[in-house]
Amino acid sequence: SMGSYLDDVLGGTAEHLACCTHTHTCNPPAYDLPHTHTCLHVHSKLAASASFDAAADSHAEPEDAHATSRSKKRRPSGNRAAVRKYREKKKEHTAVLQEEAARLRALNEQ
Repeated sequence: SMGSYLDDVLGGTAEHLACCTHTHTCNPPAYDLPHTHTCLHVHSKLAASASFDAAADSHAEPEDAHATSRSKKRRPSGNRAAVRKYREKKKEHTAVLQEEAARLRALNEQ
């Protein structure tokens, strides 16, 4: 069976893995006709380390790769500074353009 195969290949760690299969049709340039094939993927579950578990809440559960990709991902806090800089630059640029437009209107009215 597939479970015993995974046990043999992965050294008994199959209880910590999630398997999924999917079938898709593709038509790569090297082939004359589209073809269908089934893929087997093995996803490991992500679990926090023991030191992290002690500091974290006890309700944290491991997630598999599919659940992680579907859940809302938080951006790193380092991105916050970059976004702030970008917005400040954008405001400055808008102010410069407004001043230039006002100057050109005044010049146009003369």
